[in-house]
Amino acid sequence: MKLVGKKNIVLDKPGTVKIIPEEPDDLWLLYNLVLPANEHAPTRLFHTLTLKKNKEIVLTKKVWDSVAVDMLREGCNMFSSADLAVVLMQQQGLAHVFLVGKRVTTLCAKINGSTSSSSNSDKFFENVFRAFVKHVDLGTIQCVIIGSPGCVKDEFQGYLLSEAQRLKLKSIEDNKETNVVPKIRVFKEFLDMVTRNSDRACYGPKNVETAHEMLAIETLLITDDLSGSKKKYGGKVFVFSSMHLSSEELAKLTGIAAMLRFPLPDLDEMVK
Repeated sequence: MKLVGKKNIVLDKPGTVKIIPEEPDDLWLLYNLVLPANEHAPTRLFHTLTLKKNKEIVLTKKVWDSVAVDMLREGCNMFSSADLAVVLMQQQGLAHVFLVGKRVTTLCAKINGSTSSSSNSDKFFENVFRAFVKHVDLGTIQCVIIGSPGCVKDEFQGYLLSEAQRLKLKSIEDNKETNVVPKIRVFKEFLDMVTRNSDRACYGPKNVETAHEMLAIETLLITDDLSGSKKKYGGKVFVFSSMHLSSEELAKLTGIAAMLRFPLPDLDEMVK
C-alpha cells in the first residue's frame, strides 16, 4: 500500500490521506480502516464502497485513533519490512521474483523468456537480473533463495555474480555468500560449544546481561524481534530473521545467546 502526498493525520484528530492499494492484502486492511468510519451511520442504512487495486482512494476520518494509525503504518511498511527474496525459475523460461515479509508475500516481477538456446538463455537471465536489481535491496534483505528444477538456478546464480562483478555492484558482490549461511554456521558453533565447553556459552537475558557486564561476550546471537537491544552488547552480533529455521531454534533458548571470550563456570550462580 502506498501513500500519495503528505500523510496529513495527527493522533486523535481529524485527517485525510490518499492511498493506493497495491496488493490484495491492502484491500482487506483498507476495509478495516473504512469500516469504523461508518459506525456513526444510522442503523438500517447501507453503504456501498468499491475498492480496486492500483486505484487511488481518499480516506477521511473524524478521529484517527491509535489503532487506525498503526494499521496505516503497518500497511505502508509491509513491503519495506520484507527480509526474504525468492527467485523461482522454470526451465521453459518463466521466472517470478517475490519479497517475503512477516505478514505478506509480494510478487514483484514475472519474467517470460526462453532457455532453449545459449542466446535465449542469456537474454532471459538478463531480464531476471534486472528485476532482481530493481526489487531486491540487499541492505534489508537477509536471505535470497533461488530455486528451479534442474541446473537453471545454478546457471542463473553464476550469471548474477558475474554481472554484479562486471557492473561493480558491491551490494551483490559483498553478499555472494548469502547472510543465512554464516548464521547457520555460527548457531551450529554455539550448539557445539554448549555441548563441549558449556562454560563459554550462555543464553537467556539475565545470563547474557551478566556476561556483558563482565565484558565476556565474543559473539552475540539474537532474534530479530529482540534486535532493538543488540547495541548495548559487545562482541560480533548475528541477528536471526524469523524466516530462518535457526531463528526458531534460537527462540526456544529465549531468543538471545552468546559465545564468550573466556569461561564463566559460575555464571548461573551469579544471576540467581
